[in-house]
Amino acid sequence: MTVPKVAVLLPTFNSAKFILAQLGSIVGQENVDVDVYIYDDGSYDETLNLVKSTFCGSNIFFVNEGGPFGSASLSFLHLIRTVDLKRYDYISLADHDDIWSCFKISSAINEIIKTDSDAFSSSVLSMNIDENGYTHPYLVAKHASQRKYDYLFEGPGPGCTFVLTKKFMMCFKTFLEATPEPLDHLRWHDWFIYYFARMNNFTWVISRHPNMLYFQWGSNDTGVNKGMSAFIKRFSWVFSGWYFEQSRFMYNTILKSSDCAEDPVDFASYKFWILNGLSLRRSSIESALFCLVAIVNVFKSKLR
Repeated sequence: MTVPKVAVLLPTFNSAKFILAQLGSIVGQENVDVDVYIYDDGSYDETLNLVKSTFCGSNIFFVNEGGPFGSASLSFLHLIRTVDLKRYDYISLADHDDIWSCFKISSAINEIIKTDSDAFSSSVLSMNIDENGYTHPYLVAKHASQRKYDYLFEGPGPGCTFVLTKKFMMCFKTFLEATPEPLDHLRWHDWFIYYFARMNNFTWVISRHPNMLYFQWGSNDTGVNKGMSAFIKRFSWVFSGWYFEQSRFMYNTILKSSDCAEDPVDFASYKFWILNGLSLRRSSIESALFCLVAIVNVFKSKLR
């Protein structure tokens, strides 16, 4: 029986502390044929030497051109643009510091086939690591029912859980290549990918079942969206208008450079936010709060 061929895209930066465990869990995936593509964004530790000496002869390839980008999101987009994705049935994204179960990719593919979806993400088991050691893993649930406009203010879970069909990724890659606007100010590649999928009517399944350990180090770019402190942090971004503008930037970029049917999102309309106040996040309470702040942002913009 032919097993699915999967490209795993993995940016690294000063990853020597954890890259071997992560790569070991990736090349050990069962019931799939995996190639790993690494783009290193200027590491000055032993990351590359460790990978080359430990995984010599494995299906691990290095993308050397481009950068440095100084951003995990831009590194992921660079890999998507550069790697020949049409050779693969599925594409998976990987952070440099997690550990996957051996069935992470194959179980995601089974879920994609079962639900006839174009893209997959999931809840995760998260574990904090600091100078005091490890915490017990805790579930970060991302699988609440999707809402019509949830993509405006949240992603579908961490990008490292993503498994994406060739059909979807070739469409996204074509869009990236056709995008004239620089994406330097894009903060989250995973939210952007989800945004594109939803605006272009691709189907996305979010699984309740975690198949990886999602490590939270002090150096994590953003950290997991879990608990009141994480919510307050993101809510403050919304209240300041920054999150609002990030969403508007992604919306306008996708609308200009893809074939999506225009979705009537009017960022400057009180009416739009009021009518869709419970469709902006998968949690009704959070959705209502974000709606309130969106209205405040519209008011502030009209005063300028």
